Amino acid sequence: MAVVAKIQPYSKIFLSYFQVAGGLSFAFSLRMPPMFSNFMNTIRGAVSLDIVSFMPIGCITSSSNYHYKMLSSTFVPFAIGCLMIFAYKTLSQSNTSAASKELANKIFGVFLTLSFLILPSTSVMVFSNFACQDFDEGFGSYLKVDYSIDCNGTEHKVFSLYAMAMICVYPIGVPLMYYLLLRRERAMLDPGQRKSTFELGSEEKGLEKALKVRHELEEAHPEIKRLEFLYKNYEPQTYDFEVFETPRKLMLTGGLVFLKPGTGAQIVIAMLMCMAAMKVYAAKRPFIDPDIDTLSEAAQYQLYFVMFSALLMRVNLDGESLQDQKAMDYMMLAIQGLAPATMILSKLVGICQGDVKEKFKEAARASAEEYGGGGANNLLKLGDSVKDLKGEFGGDDDEELGKGGEGGGAYEMSYIGEGKKKGAKTTTTPTMTGVGMEAANPLTAKKGFQLNRPQGTSSRVSQGGQGGGAQVLEAKGGLLAIRKSSKGASAQL
Repeated sequence: MAVVAKIQPYSKIFLSYFQVAGGLSFAFSLRMPPMFSNFMNTIRGAVSLDIVSFMPIGCITSSSNYHYKMLSSTFVPFAIGCLMIFAYKTLSQSNTSAASKELANKIFGVFLTLSFLILPSTSVMVFSNFACQDFDEGFGSYLKVDYSIDCNGTEHKVFSLYAMAMICVYPIGVPLMYYLLLRRERAMLDPGQRKSTFELGSEEKGLEKALKVRHELEEAHPEIKRLEFLYKNYEPQTYDFEVFETPRKLMLTGGLVFLKPGTGAQIVIAMLMCMAAMKVYAAKRPFIDPDIDTLSEAAQYQLYFVMFSALLMRVNLDGESLQDQKAMDYMMLAIQGLAPATMILSKLVGICQGDVKEKFKEAARASAEEYGGGGANNLLKLGDSVKDLKGEFGGDDDEELGKGGEGGGAYEMSYIGEGKKKGAKTTTTPTMTGVGMEAANPLTAKKGFQLNRPQGTSSRVSQGGQGGGAQVLEAKGGLLAIRKSSKGASAQL
């Protein structure tokens, strides 16, 4: 089950893509290149649940025209769906065990999966019932998908009423059902991700908190798990994104039947709809996993390039020669690897970036351990004024030298000026008030700074933190080097 859960979002994106791309040849009334067409027909046959292909229509009725195919492909799934809803209601409303209610949730999940699989094909079937072609010279009007059916005949008018009812059930009813089901549980499906992001100041932390709360609500209210197929892969704030995705597929499959069929304008309109979907995917990035966001957006670009290739063929820019047509065929096949290649590349880049970030974190941790979380690591020129040392020991100004880090050390600093007797003090600076520096007997300096242990203190001053030892040896001008130690920093000439 864990493996299924991991591959489900990837499979849904590929299913949606092939449901749309596989039907473009029919929607555009365009003969696609042979290799591309065979590839698409094979994949689409595997991913689209076509009830008609499993039914012996010839055994049921002597007529097997398009009307009866439409009847079979729409009524049978509707009847199966009604039985599944009845079973779900029976199991969920009875005072049975938790196992029975869990089974009820699984049945409802299968029902949603079934609706997802059959919706594009059934919608195309019912929409195509209204696509008639008029002939000149008074030859009448006939159904484009089956020229044996007269659009002015009584039989077609009866089946047109049935097709209208099925439009209410499938292209309108299924997305509306998704919306109502998700909307009713919105408080539990999105427990305030935007609010959490604002309060925590981080999108990542806001998402993490919202997912945690949603999981807790799922455990407390198991009945919402029946909708997992619709929302599980999306962020809490985009829990209802399937309500956008479903009409998008319908517009690019059955809806294209009514948009100037067989013309270049029809393909251009489809490309514009595809571009709008690209923008939505790029702006929303609705999935929890960033890799899924990348794949879904790449799939929209892949679909767009297929439509662009179809437009080239429609206006006959693919060339007349057999060699040009083969080149177009190979190109359209190669396009089918765009989305997977983009996802794999994005994954590899993410892995490399993660490795680099981890190395930086390890280096930061090692540095923190080596310096003890404080201490100085600077070179100080002996003889500079106290003001010039502003902040070198962690303080914000010359009055607070040494307050900033655990390696500061609580010492009094004295300045040895020129022209004075050796060891004579001329100026005493404010006391440095860090913790943890270990004192050492200061020696004299002809020019520079001298750290003096405060009178009456032991060799370890203050709280004995993680800082290193600080010593000042005899200095006759030059650099006071702060060297690294195992737990902080020590100052030596």
